[in-house]
Amino acid sequence: MILRAREYVDQYLLKHEFIKRLHERYTREGITIPFPIRTLVRRDGDQESPSPALTRSTREELQ
Repeated sequence: MILRAREYVDQYLLKHEFIKRLHERYTREGITIPFPIRTLVRRDGDQESPSPALTRSTREELQ
């Protein structure tokens, strides 16, 4: 998608309006885009175990 503005400073408003309208359309159509998820595994010696902080935050998210 190429969006062009006549003036340089107008590009920010143009981009903002495009994203806002795209979000509204996705909402009307029932389209959701999930946030990226990253799983980190910390290795302690030969055993693989998740970080205690990550385990705690995962438990909080599941509740």
